Amino acid sequence: MKKMMNKKTLAILVAGVALLALPLFASAEDKLVVQDAGQNDVFTVDDTGTVSANKMGIGTATPANTLSVVSELSVPERGFAVIHYPDNAASPNGQFWKGRGTEASPTSVQQGDYTGAFQFRNYDGTSWVGNGFFGAYVSGPVSTNNVPTDIFFCNSNSQISNCFGENKVNLIIKSTGAVNMPKLANTYTGGSAYVCVNNAGDIYASETQCP
Repeated sequence: MKKMMNKKTLAILVAGVALLALPLFASAEDKLVVQDAGQNDVFTVDDTGTVSANKMGIGTATPANTLSVVSELSVPERGFAVIHYPDNAASPNGQFWKGRGTEASPTSVQQGDYTGAFQFRNYDGTSWVGNGFFGAYVSGPVSTNNVPTDIFFCNSNSQISNCFGENKVNLIIKSTGAVNMPKLANTYTGGSAYVCVNNAGDIYASETQCP
C-alpha cells in the first residue's frame, strides 16, 4: 500500500528545494561559465551582461586575437558586417577609441600615439607577413578639444613592424589637409620638385618639369 505524503512533510520538502534553488537565481556570480578541460574559465557572462574572455574565436578553436573570425568559405557573406536601418542620413559606424590611463580614469593621448590601425597580413608559405597598414596617429601637442591627427598609409614587399621606424610610410594626409610623401623628403638637390602624373596614373615627383 502506498503511503500518502502528509502536509508537514510536503512543506519541508518544498522549503528544502527552494533553499537549494535560491543560489541559482539570487547569486551575483557569473551566470554563464565555459571552462576548458582543466576547469579553467575561458568565457564568462556576469549579471550585467559583461562578457569576459582572454580570446574568443568564431569558426576556430585557436583564436589569434581578442576576437578572431575564421572562415574557409568564398561566399560573399564571409567576414563581418555592420548593418544599420535609421530613418535619417546616419551611416553604420566603426570606431577606434584611444586614451591613456584606465577605463575608469582615462588620461589624454600624447603626441606620437597611434589612434588606430588596420593591418593586412599575407601567408608566404612559411609565416604570416604583415606588410600593409593604414591608420591614424596623433601628430602634434594635445590640449582640450585639440588633438592634431594625421592619417598614414604604409606598405612594403616584406614584414613591417613599425611603419615610421622602418621608413615604410608612403603617404600621410595631415590634419592641416596637406598630403605628404615622406620617402621623397630631401631627395632633390633644389629642395623641391614638380609633381607629375604619368599615363599609368602614377603620381611622382621630378626635379625637372614633367615630361
